[in-house]
Amino acid sequence: MAHPPTEAERLRALRSAKLLDTAPDPRFDNITALARDIFGVPVSLISLVDEHRQWFKSNQGLEGVTETDRSVAFCDYAIRSTGVFVVEDALKDERFASNPLVTGEPNIRFYAGSPIITAEGYAFGTLCLIDYQPREFNSNDRQRLASLANVITGLIENHKIARSSQSLSQTIAESALINQMILDSSDAGVLLLEAIRDENGEPIDFMILAANEANVNFNGSTPDDLIGKTLLQRFPALEEQDYYQDYSRALKEQINIRREVFYGADGVKPHWFDVSFRPASKDRLTVTFHTVTGKRLFQNALEQIVETVPVAASDPQRFRQQILKIGAQALGLSHGFASHITNNKYEVLELHGTDIGLSQGDVLSLEDTLCDLVAEDHKLVALADFQDEDCVPHPAFDKAPFRSYIGAPIFVQEKFFGAVSFSDAAPRAEPFEDWQLHLMHIIASHMGQAIELQNAFFENRALARELRAVLDNVPARIWYKDDKNTVLRANKAALESVNLSDPAEVEGKATEDLFPEMAAKYLADDLDVIESGKARRNIIESYAPKDGKQGWISTDKIPMTSRDGERFILAVATDITELKENEAKLARLNDSLSDFAFVAAHDLQAPLRQASMFSELVRVDLEANKVSLPEEADEYLTEIESGLKRMREMVRNLFDLFRLDSEKIEMEPCELSRVVAIASSQLEHHLSDANAHLIIDDLPQVTGNSSLLTQLFQNLIGNACKYAETGELTIRVWAKSSITDRTINVFVEDNGVGIPEDARTMIFEPFKRLQHSDGIPGAGIGLSLSRKICALHNADLSVDPDFNSGARFIVSFRI
Repeated sequence: MAHPPTEAERLRALRSAKLLDTAPDPRFDNITALARDIFGVPVSLISLVDEHRQWFKSNQGLEGVTETDRSVAFCDYAIRSTGVFVVEDALKDERFASNPLVTGEPNIRFYAGSPIITAEGYAFGTLCLIDYQPREFNSNDRQRLASLANVITGLIENHKIARSSQSLSQTIAESALINQMILDSSDAGVLLLEAIRDENGEPIDFMILAANEANVNFNGSTPDDLIGKTLLQRFPALEEQDYYQDYSRALKEQINIRREVFYGADGVKPHWFDVSFRPASKDRLTVTFHTVTGKRLFQNALEQIVETVPVAASDPQRFRQQILKIGAQALGLSHGFASHITNNKYEVLELHGTDIGLSQGDVLSLEDTLCDLVAEDHKLVALADFQDEDCVPHPAFDKAPFRSYIGAPIFVQEKFFGAVSFSDAAPRAEPFEDWQLHLMHIIASHMGQAIELQNAFFENRALARELRAVLDNVPARIWYKDDKNTVLRANKAALESVNLSDPAEVEGKATEDLFPEMAAKYLADDLDVIESGKARRNIIESYAPKDGKQGWISTDKIPMTSRDGERFILAVATDITELKENEAKLARLNDSLSDFAFVAAHDLQAPLRQASMFSELVRVDLEANKVSLPEEADEYLTEIESGLKRMREMVRNLFDLFRLDSEKIEMEPCELSRVVAIASSQLEHHLSDANAHLIIDDLPQVTGNSSLLTQLFQNLIGNACKYAETGELTIRVWAKSSITDRTINVFVEDNGVGIPEDARTMIFEPFKRLQHSDGIPGAGIGLSLSRKICALHNADLSVDPDFNSGARFIVSFRI
């Protein structure tokens, strides 16, 4: 038979009632005895139907039987019915005719069961009647049986109420015990207070309802000493404290209040306390508190240390004295020491306290001091009492006039330097606390940093003196200014340029006081450099010294920014007057030389033409008259003809070279692809003789003179043809832009013989040729002329040192 949907809930309710498998109860037995007598049946039962069985809470007539399997129980049908369930003859009912309780013992024929339904609506079981003979059961019988079942329901409800009451009482008792155990396990003091109010309803005192054992540590009172007393009876001085109003305020406003207070009266040890006021109801208040004296001392010590730090560099001795005083006060110890430890020697750097027979600068053997323990492992050592039996003996214990000690290592540049320590003649009642150990590490760290700062200060001061000496011997004028044109530093050369000698005379002065005519320009240049963040190099400017002669300076301006974001400018000015004068002299000499060379090259062409013409006439006349010269004379004439030809070519190239200095060059946009194409068309004969394949990639546009650029690429491609030794010569002209260098690089490369490394610079000099160039036409001026053409176009001409498959020339045009 399928269970109803509420079966799981019914079983949970039945089991929670705690009726199954309980001892006989006369109240239930009286009901079953009464039912048997009323209905005249041999058996009357109170059954409770569990998941797999029915258990009899009361049994009248089935001696020795406490339960049966649920699968054969008539009561399983009864608890599913809405009223009294009756089977008048089991053998005639197909549901039960084959039931083993019918066909065998106890041979049930008649059954009537009324479900026992609780207040929640769950049928726990039945009050049932059994007979061994069939019988009728009318409506009156059903009503009487249902009434008896209702009585059982009442008994069950009373049983549940009694159990709940007993459980609640037990729970309350256990909860109170647990709460007290929780309170007593807390390190914080706890008080539960109830307000005592005046006739106006205002709290005038508080009754102590509960307290924990931790109160003994704070105020010396056990819970029994406190409970039942009022707050002001036990702590009358509280009424004088400004925070006493927080007790009433927390209740009145029903808010949590937390604050740190100081209290040291009424038998309470003087301490700072962290106190929390939490309302538990409109009249009850929970107060928890714990000491924060260590935290306060730690914070105060840190604040004092921070205030002392600024004097570390300017007055290191005073800094050490103050740090030792702060540490001794915070730790509650009489003496403090800072030491330098090296080579098993202990040197007193500073000390706090008197009457110990030591002074600053004294040196002791390390093993005679307690800091030997710190130096051994470079770790903090804290000893509350030397004479404690757990304290490992040390020779210094008998020599030191102290009983308690704490010391920490000092590190400078991550290397052990010494120790900072504090001691007292009296032993400590308690071990050092964690905050005190932490404070020692902080003090030792600040000591180390102060020593590093002091060392750095001395080193920087020495470096500053050395740097000043170096800068004062530098001929360049060095100015260090801020972004408001104010001079901050200047070297000796800079001072002398304004006829001063003392740095104090210029430091802090405005530039307009020193250079009134140039100040505005200098400031504009400086701000331009600062804003761009990029240095400007070789700024050429003229000036007029007091002797009246014009002078020149070259200035580099470099932007600088401090860690704080302040902006500065470093100006390095070099007097280049002499250089300028020498450049002018050299330019005049070069102009004269160019003029001479140009004139010489021009004037030499006429006699050379005449000489060539006469040698040619001699050769024609000899051939016309069929005159044969002796072999040696013919060789002389051939040599004369060859020499005159080379001379004419050399003079012509020389003329072209120096003509560039005297002619005005017109610049215009030039398509390099077209320029190279024109140059190659003029070299068709040479390209053919060399069996050369010329590749011209897409080339960019540049600004230049197309005639000169044509001559430039004609020279480079012609040279490739001249020095070709391979069967198939390939010449390629291509280009590549460089954004970082801001250049357009045009490459002319070939797979010819290449250029030896030691000749890559020499070949650009006039009349210099490669060693293997004998028999190759040319005067050695072509590359010199090509480089000069590049210079006129603000470009460079060079040989690529990394190209090893022939020769590669690079023409670099600046963008």
